Amino acid sequence: MVRSAPFDSWPLLEVSLPAKRSAAKRQRQSEVRRARNRAIRSRVRTTVRRLREGIAASDSAAVVAGVPAVTRELDRAVSKGVLDRNTAARYKGRLQRAAHSLLSQSTPAATKAAAPAAAEASAATDAAPTPVDGEDAAQE
Repeated sequence: MVRSAPFDSWPLLEVSLPAKRSAAKRQRQSEVRRARNRAIRSRVRTTVRRLREGIAASDSAAVVAGVPAVTRELDRAVSKGVLDRNTAARYKGRLQRAAHSLLSQSTPAATKAAAPAAAEASAATDAAPTPVDGEDAAQE
């Protein structure tokens, strides 16, 4: 007794066989492109999701590392024809705006703490005269 799989009777899973060789080739090409496009789209969605999770968690390290990764993946998807360039630009703009607002909120305290040290460092370099071309060789 031969049993058939339960999905053999589903009309959506019927495979149409092309009548011509050129149509068969186009079908093979479409299947390869579909698999490649799904992989690229999945990678884009994963990187965007990770960046959004980092923004939601206020994880500035994840955001700093995630923005270039998302930009790279979106640009790659555009170059492969998976996403429209305006769609990618819209994603990048919204994510960068959210990342910037998060980073600008978290940096004022760090900037205030680093400001006195930076002022001291710049004062120390301002006190020493900078050598003019040829003078540093004469001082050696």
